[in-house]
Amino acid sequence: GDAAKDQQQTDAILGAVKGIIGGKWIKIDPQELVALASQFGAKSVQAPDPALMTRIQEKVQSVLATHPIFLLRQDLGTATMDGVRSYHYRVGLSQDALVAVITEIAPLLGGKATDAAEIQAALADPKIQDFLAKTSADVWIGKNSGDFVAVTIPVQISDIGTVPGNNLSGIIEFHMKDWGKPVTVEVPTEVKTITELLGAFLPATPTPLGKEYPRDNDAGAP
Repeated sequence: GDAAKDQQQTDAILGAVKGIIGGKWIKIDPQELVALASQFGAKSVQAPDPALMTRIQEKVQSVLATHPIFLLRQDLGTATMDGVRSYHYRVGLSQDALVAVITEIAPLLGGKATDAAEIQAALADPKIQDFLAKTSADVWIGKNSGDFVAVTIPVQISDIGTVPGNNLSGIIEFHMKDWGKPVTVEVPTEVKTITELLGAFLPATPTPLGKEYPRDNDAGAP
């Protein structure tokens, strides 16, 4: 049926993306995402508002100040990470903090109280509870500075889609240093765009980036 066909397409996309991404940087351009959404039939899509994103970031920081996102699971002693003598901990994610963040930022994104309630109910699902219980990360905090030095998050997702053995695994790593100092970011020269990643899955007649079509009341509107 249609559901099986849609799932097969999802499996194909996941497989293709996994093969294309391997070891490459991905360029995420908000304007490109808006254009791609239009190609897939979205009638009204807007690029993220920088001011709104700043308000969301400030709100998240405020919530996490009173609802720590990490739960201590194991004290692994001290270790040297990236040349810094550090405290090493294994931590989990706090459901209470996730609920608090969702409840606070939902209104900023146009969500209603019922939307936040539905997400909270989803987080209470036994499968999600089990996932959160098993999710962990290792963090290293500098002994002298008290700053984060590194965070590693193992990823293990089994049987994605309908294909048995279609697994996704890896490690997400964050390495941090020079807190409070200016940073120069070098843009990678070899990158893949979202359009390149989706490639064959895009409509046959794409909408060129930046092209404006006449409104319905304009002469010559399609």
